[in-house]
Amino acid sequence: MSHVTETIGRLGERPAFHKMCEAVEPTMVAALRELTKWPQEMRVTVRHSTDPAGYGPRGRADLGVKALLSEISDLSGYIALVNAYKVKSVVEDIIDTLNRRRFALLIGAVRSLMEMTAQLHHLRRQDAKALGELASISAGTLAKAIKSAGAGQVDQNIIKKLLDANTALRRQVQMRKTNVMPFRSDQGDRADVPAAVTQTSVLTLIDRKLKFDDTAFGIGPRQYYDALCEAIHPNELSYALFMDTAGAAQDALRTFHIKSEPSDWTLTAAILELIAAPIVGALPQAVQTLREMKISWERSQRLSIDFRAYIKAF
Repeated sequence: MSHVTETIGRLGERPAFHKMCEAVEPTMVAALRELTKWPQEMRVTVRHSTDPAGYGPRGRADLGVKALLSEISDLSGYIALVNAYKVKSVVEDIIDTLNRRRFALLIGAVRSLMEMTAQLHHLRRQDAKALGELASISAGTLAKAIKSAGAGQVDQNIIKKLLDANTALRRQVQMRKTNVMPFRSDQGDRADVPAAVTQTSVLTLIDRKLKFDDTAFGIGPRQYYDALCEAIHPNELSYALFMDTAGAAQDALRTFHIKSEPSDWTLTAAILELIAAPIVGALPQAVQTLREMKISWERSQRLSIDFRAYIKAF
């Protein structure tokens, strides 16, 4: 990002802003370095129905629990990895569009990063209770409970914890604001989205979940988000994204130089004003939440694997 470095070099008279802009590139590089080490593919298996009867033959609670644990593990991995892929993809898009001065696409990518960060935080906290209950179950205790009661029996409180965790994970991947393909069928697709999977407004999430300090300008995430929206929507700010230079007013006239690929450093500086704080403020939060999701996934994997081993040992 040589032109970005050049631009930052001209901002010495604004120390706070200068420091914020200098942090943009290392923040993105650190995120990519970490997320690139994550698994880049995974096979996921889930059942169409959450009816407990579908998880194993009648009278075989051991097989039912085994199937539930396997599905919980797969769903945990699915959620963690897909969200990691989304964040990684957006960061790569930010770098690419900044390098190529595709400022309209750049603004959209930074706005998506803010939305993802707020949503990740919301998901993590929304289902904390159900997933926390899952963390309290050990494979050995679960296997011994089944063994002592017989393969056809198991503590219903444990089953409830497993089903609650499974339901919470399923809900996370089904959240939506609207049914997006009403043209595919006249039956059901136009129905309202069920309350249980209705996505919270992104503006609400930005206001409630996204926090970062901006010492350069002293404004919050919502103000940045609104400004990014102004640049994306067909409003005044969107015109400025292609304004290479603007001459001083002379009499009643003012001259603007517009380009399909603006190169003047002053526009790059203006763009950096808009994106630096959201990147430096939001991206580390997104990565931290992804780490927490990955830990939950690894814990559920271990629970599923250990349970199988205990069952075989009995």
